[in-house]
This record gives sequence, structure tokens and C-alpha cells, in this order.
Amino acid sequence: MDRPSICNDVDQELDDALATLWLVRENDQLAGRMFEQITDLLLERILLELRSELVAGHLTATTFANELARLAEQCRDVGLLTAER
Repeated sequence: MDRPSICNDVDQELDDALATLWLVRENDQLAGRMFEQITDLLLERILLELRSELVAGHLTATTFANELARLAEQCRDVGLLTAER
């Protein structure tokens, strides 16, 4: 798995989605879908960055796990993830 390539792909998709959002801004249904896609891409980019930091040795496994847990909690707080049962 080539992380820089994956990060670049996600960055390009994010750029495309942000550009498209402007084009669909007056269509609530399409704009809503674009916001969902942008949110997903931003979260994917955060996760890729965390993983890259772990692989590079800038984060310990414990710090990585704590950061993932913190991100999951923040996502749950705003309704992006449902609480585990």
C-alpha cells in the first residue's frame, strides 16, 4: 500500500468534491450528499495521517489508539458515528 499515493488520491477527491459543492449549492439534496462525501473524505484523510504518523514512528501505538478513540468520541458527539451497544 503506497500511503503517499493514497493520501494524494484522497486529497484530489476532496478538491473535486469541494469544487463540485459550489456547483450544486442551490440544490439541497445534491449539496447534502456533497457535504456527506466531503465529511467522509476529511475523516479518511485524518485517519490516513494518523496511520502515517504511527508508521513513521512519530506516534506510539498507545497514542495512536488514544487519538482514534478521541476522534471516534468527537464523531459520536456530532452524530457521525452511532454509539456502540
